[in-house]
Amino acid sequence: MNRYEVEICRDGKHWCRIVVDAPWSNEVLADLQQRFAAADGYDLRLFRAEETSRLLEASGGTVRVLAVDYRLEVLPGPFSG
Repeated sequence: MNRYEVEICRDGKHWCRIVVDAPWSNEVLADLQQRFAAADGYDLRLFRAEETSRLLEASGGTVRVLAVDYRLEVLPGPFSG
């Protein structure tokens, strides 16, 4: 499954960053593009997140993921401003 981050700006000001990691990410990304249209002053940038490392804890016979680090790659296309 792919993980993406969408950075949303309006009128040159950073608004938020949305993490998209659903199996139907293409549908989510298309919906975000419609809801935050350039015609309304929005600028969206799309990043693909690639997992680079995990911090694990092993205790009591179980292993837990404590943290995950990602490397972000800017993707060209209709999301680029």
